[in-house]
Amino acid sequence: MKTNLSHFLAVLAVMSAILFMPEGASAQGKRGCVLREPGVSRFIEQGRDRREALKEAVQMHKVRGVRFIDPCLTGGVSDITEETYEALVQANPSHFEPIQHLGHGGAFPPSLIKKLKPVYNFVNLNDYTPPPENYFYVPVFVANNGVVYGSGSDDIVSGTDYVVSYKDGVTTLLQPGSPIAANNRGVVGGLVIQDWENFLGQAALFSEQGSRLIPRIPGEIHSQIEAINDRGTLLIYWLDQDWTPKLDLYKDGKREPLDFGPSVPVVISPLWINNNDIIAGTTHINGLGDRGFKFDTRTKQATILAPQPTEPDSWAVDINNHDEVLGYSFVSDGIERIGIWDRHNRFKTYFVEGTSTYPTISNSLEFNDNDLIVISSIKAPAEEKNHSYLVPKPGVRIDLETIVQNKPDGIAGITRIEQMNDRGDMIGYSLDKGIVTSIFLDNLRGKK
Repeated sequence: MKTNLSHFLAVLAVMSAILFMPEGASAQGKRGCVLREPGVSRFIEQGRDRREALKEAVQMHKVRGVRFIDPCLTGGVSDITEETYEALVQANPSHFEPIQHLGHGGAFPPSLIKKLKPVYNFVNLNDYTPPPENYFYVPVFVANNGVVYGSGSDDIVSGTDYVVSYKDGVTTLLQPGSPIAANNRGVVGGLVIQDWENFLGQAALFSEQGSRLIPRIPGEIHSQIEAINDRGTLLIYWLDQDWTPKLDLYKDGKREPLDFGPSVPVVISPLWINNNDIIAGTTHINGLGDRGFKFDTRTKQATILAPQPTEPDSWAVDINNHDEVLGYSFVSDGIERIGIWDRHNRFKTYFVEGTSTYPTISNSLEFNDNDLIVISSIKAPAEEKNHSYLVPKPGVRIDLETIVQNKPDGIAGITRIEQMNDRGDMIGYSLDKGIVTSIFLDNLRGKK
């Protein structure tokens, strides 16, 4: 009751300050109403979009069996300014969803783009191959110093796979092997294939100084490093003699099985681990559905990251070094609430898609320690499938292609972002005349 009362008084104070402004000092801007939904309220702008948004809201109320329809529909608090609503968001961010300024397709006021956007230089990594005819074709990690690590070959058809690096227009072959993950200290994790017929290998670490195999354990027929943090802690995926997949933690030279406990009955790959040795991932719980989770390897405690009351499922898709977890609270092929669970497991919405205003359905999210989010791997609608979106702050979405320079004419948009470092550099994929090509988006404003 104390918390609710304090929120109410704060909101009341904000409303009073705005409603009783001196004459001539009234707030300017767009007008609309507050639409209340289970667990959250949002701003609906007056105009063309309002009718569709309200029709959608009515349908959602009917499906839920709610008898009381929001004042936005029946007349109560039906006409406030955008500024008034923003004040409500600031006073009570857990109950009022930030205004989403972008329209469909990513159109954004040019003045605000100029203020907010980073400027990216588009680099086609396939154009940078060390002699004699080597190939860079799978980026796996971009470090905070701008070095890109990935997979290459001395012959794209029948040659040896290499761990390679790219920096400032120069690609270097490091060691033979297949990379999967890397860290900011220049250590790359992956495997060395030893049985090409069955594609079985052994987990290995690579760097400029050389490579090191992770010793096998009894019964192991295959292993690979799935994730590595800056402390050198590893997640090792392996197969036993019955081809049963298993997961181990490798830390300080010791390897032990990972047991997430009874609250995480299954683990859905992939997993992420931060520098505090906390793992994030997704599980499926019978009778509940998909649930994001995080697991502290030090305390052996798992925490379920629940969806918002408005959606049935949640996915955790990344974790940063502030113990914040990025993910979705969503309805399958419907509303997707993109947000971050903070270190206290409270979910903050950054953008909502899968609605009539923003029909985007995406499959991939990345973020960094500065809570910069990028949305990619768009499933629908068809016209957005080669687009990716930057979310620099709650309620703001920018089409990446509009803030990238030097993109070749033959490149059909930015299809997928695989990873982003703390200064905002990104690696991923585009389509070049229908062929997948590896890309690096160099954040020019992130350089010092």
